Amino acid sequence: MQLFLSMLENSTATTTAGTRRRGRPAQLSRDLVLQEAARHDLRHLSIRGLAARLRCSDAAIHYHFRGRDDLLRALVERFTAEFEAPADTLAWPDWLHAFALALRAALARHPGAADYMVVSGPSGAGQFAVMARGLAVLEAGGFTPDEAWLAYATLVNFVLRHVQAEERALAAGDHAPARRMLDARADRLVALTARGVVSDTDRLFAFGLDALLRGFPRPAGRGNAPCAGAPAGP
Repeated sequence: MQLFLSMLENSTATTTAGTRRRGRPAQLSRDLVLQEAARHDLRHLSIRGLAARLRCSDAAIHYHFRGRDDLLRALVERFTAEFEAPADTLAWPDWLHAFALALRAALARHPGAADYMVVSGPSGAGQFAVMARGLAVLEAGGFTPDEAWLAYATLVNFVLRHVQAEERALAAGDHAPARRMLDARADRLVALTARGVVSDTDRLFAFGLDALLRGFPRPAGRGNAPCAGAPAGP
């Protein structure tokens, strides 16, 4: 009898050890779910797929999150907690410029986050805190509360849409606009594509950001003063 009990205990220990070797977490915490989810593109994230990777049931994830949208909201809030906004002591053009660059870099580290934020808008305390800091910087720079909101929202939408377009082009495996321009056989468009202007998303982002903050440049040979009515640069 004692021998039988000893064999049973050894069998149970082996099974438990074997289960752990297959990667199933001993205890599924909310943080563990978020850690695994953060490793994947948010656009393709599903509760069922996440449960399969964690070797647990869908119900185990639903214990921590009501559904996919709740999970995505928590992920974006987690990303926001890692985001470092520029120093509030910067002048507003410098703050917005640094903020846009930092936001683009942060979104690039978390594929699909831009897509989610475009659809859902701000949805967490961390995002609202960053927004409040930006509005405070703009109002300190002379913007009215309404103008501050419009300026901040315009900049954020510019960054989100740009990253969203970059991710979709990357997912397509090529640069569709550049290919269509080559197919059009229009000399000017072909020349632009050949010089790499169309596919240079870094240059497009930098130009667009500068245009937002300082206005479009004058035509070549006429100086680089901002267009009439554009906000003054730093």
